[in-house]
Amino acid sequence: MLEALTMVSGLLTLAILTANNIVLVAAALSKARPYDVGEDLGTSYGRITILVPAYKEGGTIHYLLTSLMNVDYDRSLLKLLIIGEADDPETYAAVSRVCRVDGEA
Repeated sequence: MLEALTMVSGLLTLAILTANNIVLVAAALSKARPYDVGEDLGTSYGRITILVPAYKEGGTIHYLLTSLMNVDYDRSLLKLLIIGEADDPETYAAVSRVCRVDGEA
């Protein structure tokens, strides 16, 4: 009786491991491949909006904005939105010195 249980246990373990390996192989074969870094994606880049919350950042925000405006991305597809508070005129003034301010609410 013990030999039969050992054999059944071994067969169940083998079946589970085989099923697990089949799932892993299927997942590896169906995985989408990443773009080649050298590949020209052309206009397949999408529009992006970067939200920048800022409060009491009047002395430092120009560093961040300068960096964000120099990213290697098509300018026509990039929008920066600086989110500020009405009681923070220093940050607003610093942003308006670096960027065009639309003043959208």
